[in-house]
Amino acid sequence: MIISGGLNIQPGLTMTAVQPYSASYLIVAGGGGSGSNYSGGGGAGGLLTGYITVNPNTIYTVTVGGGGGGGSAGSANAGANGNPSSVFGQTAVGGGTSMYRGSLKVGGSSGGSGGGASAQGSGYSGTPGQGNPGGNGGGSNGGGGGGGGAGSAGGCGTPGIGNSGGGGGSGIASSIINTTVATTYGVGQVSGCSVYFAGGGGGGTGACGSSGRPGGPGGVGGGGTGGRAGAPSTQASAGSAYTGGGGGGARGGCGAGASGGSGVVIISVPAFSWRASYSGSNVSTATVGSNIVVIYKSNGTFIA
Repeated sequence: MIISGGLNIQPGLTMTAVQPYSASYLIVAGGGGSGSNYSGGGGAGGLLTGYITVNPNTIYTVTVGGGGGGGSAGSANAGANGNPSSVFGQTAVGGGTSMYRGSLKVGGSSGGSGGGASAQGSGYSGTPGQGNPGGNGGGSNGGGGGGGGAGSAGGCGTPGIGNSGGGGGSGIASSIINTTVATTYGVGQVSGCSVYFAGGGGGGTGACGSSGRPGGPGGVGGGGTGGRAGAPSTQASAGSAYTGGGGGGARGGCGAGASGGSGVVIISVPAFSWRASYSGSNVSTATVGSNIVVIYKSNGTFIA
């Protein structure tokens, strides 16, 4: 039998059209960096997850946001917000940078999750459905507030000179990949049997005191640890790469801020539906249960 256009269909054979199919996704933006000299923690990058029906042969652009930079050591150097990640028309907002410079309460911003505050300041807001607010500062010379995480708000700094920063807000566990894939490809933070993303940065210790109390711990999901003032002093640590974690807050005494962790985009498709392809300079595939996942550490495309 010959139909319009000259296509020859043998008798007894049936044509099956290629149908749209369902994919799930995890989108994590870059975490916020922290400012220098006694600051709150950076906010985690916004996190979005869900399902979408994709159309075969359609090209979808994938954008992966980098983490915001931390302020260099000195009395007044700002950090930067994280950068957004997106796919399928969904955009996760970059994490907010922290307030810095102690009681002068300079800078800071909202974001996917908000940056933490210094001294008497108030933490910044997160984006609804993507993250949570940063924590308040611990008052004059107290610890900086932790940056917000996708799972909870940042903790408040501890009052009193040279006291500890607040803990970064916790991230969210995702089942889109398992712990083996997370470890193999270096994405997310494995804790127990789960993989977490988008933890807030811990707040820095307040104005220098002899006690040397620690900075706030980073939130599970890649948040950096806040800097420690006093003896011994330590610098803040950056958010972990490919988690969207916020950078740890700077210690008092002109400590350096820390960068936020880069984001990541992961797409999961049932193996029986898989007919896709992809492109990008840092893209990998893996099998998780009965699904094939595509892990984007950099910009690329997903071709359904």
